[in-house]
Amino acid sequence: MKTVCYLADGSNPHTLKWCSFFKNKGYDIHVISLNGGHMEGIKIYNFGSNVEELKNENISKKTGYLGSIKQIKKLVNEIKPDILHAQYASSYGFIGSLLGYHPYIISVWGTDIYDFPNNGFIQKQIIKHNFRKADYIFSNSRDMAKEANKYTAKHVDVTFFGVDMDRFKPMEVEKEDAFVIGIIKSLEKNME
Repeated sequence: MKTVCYLADGSNPHTLKWCSFFKNKGYDIHVISLNGGHMEGIKIYNFGSNVEELKNENISKKTGYLGSIKQIKKLVNEIKPDILHAQYASSYGFIGSLLGYHPYIISVWGTDIYDFPNNGFIQKQIIKHNFRKADYIFSNSRDMAKEANKYTAKHVDVTFFGVDMDRFKPMEVEKEDAFVIGIIKSLEKNME
């Protein structure tokens, strides 16, 4: 059985979608989270440094989770995933970059690439470092991929959500000129 280990917020909807998809395909899924979370049938390891609460703190407080790197590295080596995948290039991307585990993937989601590197010289260098350590980088939009390429020369794969309308076009259906009535409430006797 293939194993994927996510470095991601265990309570984030993106994480839930990714994990559920691969779990339903038969993969063994593990999530290493700084915010805990719960997903049925998926093991979440909580390293309890709530990133949301630290959003507006200074960089030294935000990086307090780095004290857990040794434990996280040990855990990843015990799990031995086929893929280590960081969701967000900033905090989780930084953790992944320090583990030295491969293959290692980073997915960018927005603020991690639009805002974080613009908060200062150190943040910009962290993003560049994280991308250097990644084997693959993913984005869900061309614009975000273009933004990521400001910090790396590596190819950024774009994985769109939804249906590619250039590849899958609805079939034309011939319609008769029939009169159609739509009712939005139930039909009951003696209804007012």
